[in-house]
Amino acid sequence: MSAEDYIIGVDEAGRGAWAGDLVVCAVAVPVSWTSVFAKDSKKLPEKVLEEAHDALVRDERIHRSIEICDLHDIDLYGIQNAHIRAMRRAIGLIISNMAGWPDKISRICVDGLWPSFLPGVECIPQADESIPAVSAASILAKHNQSALMRVAHKQYCGYGFDKHKGYGTAEHRRTLHKHGLCPLHRVSFKPMCNML
Repeated sequence: MSAEDYIIGVDEAGRGAWAGDLVVCAVAVPVSWTSVFAKDSKKLPEKVLEEAHDALVRDERIHRSIEICDLHDIDLYGIQNAHIRAMRRAIGLIISNMAGWPDKISRICVDGLWPSFLPGVECIPQADESIPAVSAASILAKHNQSALMRVAHKQYCGYGFDKHKGYGTAEHRRTLHKHGLCPLHRVSFKPMCNML
């Protein structure tokens, strides 16, 4: 590999949430790239997550693309297919943004197991803990999903979206029983189906 070879890492945030959009990020970095923040975003305190996001955005060696998979797609296609569609878009966008560089991309790594995803894509469980490019994608996706849920909290303040970020916590379940569903809830998910 030459010093200019790149690796693309892909990860998401919000897949298991009961409300809000799914955010998928693809990141291309030189194969030798490392970062002190390169770890699973779920293990970073919020303040450190913000610092990590800002450091990654400032890093000129990083190319990135963000895809938002909205509620309509999630409920229409199901979370699995909607997620795959968003990952394909994110990868396609970052490759097109690196026009003329496809021969410099040595690996494409996606967090998790995805049978028959895309030819040439490596699907690696817990890649966000072992591959810096995927860790970076995880951090950027988590930051953006958290930001979207803070906006959601301002729209629907009774649900605590700023705290649980849409995930199925005990507090979220309590607010659902108190207020019912709001337009941000994924009606295709079982807990919400049971309330319809």
